[in-house]
Amino acid sequence: MPTGESGAFKPYTPPAPDASAAARSKSRSPLRMVGFGCALLTAVVLIAVIVAGVRCVGEMNRPIDQAAELKSLKDVPAYTGAAFDEQVTRLGRGTLAGMRAFVPAKDYAVVGFRTRATADAILSFYDRKMLALGYKPVALGSSDEPQNTYAKGRTMVVVQAKEHPETEEPNTRMVLILRFDGTTRRLDGKDMGGGGM
Repeated sequence: MPTGESGAFKPYTPPAPDASAAARSKSRSPLRMVGFGCALLTAVVLIAVIVAGVRCVGEMNRPIDQAAELKSLKDVPAYTGAAFDEQVTRLGRGTLAGMRAFVPAKDYAVVGFRTRATADAILSFYDRKMLALGYKPVALGSSDEPQNTYAKGRTMVVVQAKEHPETEEPNTRMVLILRFDGTTRRLDGKDMGGGGM
């Protein structure tokens, strides 16, 4: 064995791996996977929010043609004496465009009106008119908002009668009509009163 100034030469032997460090490393790997999963989910949600925002802004900035908007409601009448409201129409269609992935229909239309009628008067008007047109009332979940929902075949119509979001006129309500064509299933038969789509 060679010798040196400090005595017999001993080859270097690396220390044995620490069993507790290996155990800690193994226990951290699921945490790393969870962290990676959370980061991926956050990225997907962020991209979805950006896409929804772009769609919403694009739809709200699209030119309004009152005649075309009213025609898009097809057989659904405007509330008697109500004025077409461009601001409410833009807001409604922008919101739906942003949520397009969650809209269970092939096509939709949104038109807003302004009136001084009460919510009860508005909803009673639509109960009479929609039933006369062959629509049936349906219950899709619960809502605190004053609104009615009607269905005929694969068409669903939602009528909302809420306080106007931005107007200086007192006692003014907005009437927002949402029409969905080509819904994912019929809602007017035995499904009537069902709990969603």
